[in-house]
Amino acid sequence: MNNDNLDQRNYISLADWVSMHDSMEEKREFLLNADLALKFLNSNGIKVDSFDFNDIFIVDDNIREIKFNVINNIGSVTPADTRSNIYDEAKLALYLYLYPCDVIDDNFLKSHFKDFSFAFPTEDVPYYQGIVERGASVYFSDFDYQKRKMDLEKLSDASKKDGDTDLMGDVDPSMLPRPNNDEINKKLYREAAYAMTIALPTIISIVGFLICLIALYMHFN
Repeated sequence: MNNDNLDQRNYISLADWVSMHDSMEEKREFLLNADLALKFLNSNGIKVDSFDFNDIFIVDDNIREIKFNVINNIGSVTPADTRSNIYDEAKLALYLYLYPCDVIDDNFLKSHFKDFSFAFPTEDVPYYQGIVERGASVYFSDFDYQKRKMDLEKLSDASKKDGDTDLMGDVDPSMLPRPNNDEINKKLYREAAYAMTIALPTIISIVGFLICLIALYMHFN
């Protein structure tokens, strides 16, 4: 589904945005929010068909509102679809960090990932290496959440050993909230989500009707 008719809000393409934002921190924040949008779409049976810089938009200059403009409501996203989207998102990250950058062949990237690893934030290199070299299927936001949780746990353990209970205060690493942009993404992608809500009952009704017709045909023949 290609949403060519965007609404009247202010949309800036990633191609334009990246030309004005060159810090690694800003790019990483964009990628985390883009991943939350991707995860939301995949969980609702929607696959992203394009990760081109001109097909991704930041809405109203709000880095949390990321609009993938070329999506496909396939009803059920398979593990292979998820893996493909996550891999394409990893290549998007590489192009973003290396911007401007020519197209990189997939096989060449897999064989020479270490030559490109300098482009990523140091703490994220293991994640992208797992995606590119081993075909891992983990959303970037989930990786980031687990990493922050582990860092808090280490800090908590260290403070307990040192007897410095004020360092952590009342922070419980196990209670670290997961990042969640679902309400934002529901509004951004309401047309696609609505189509999915309507499609499933319709499909089920059609299948049920066909089964009844077949049963009647067999009964009278």
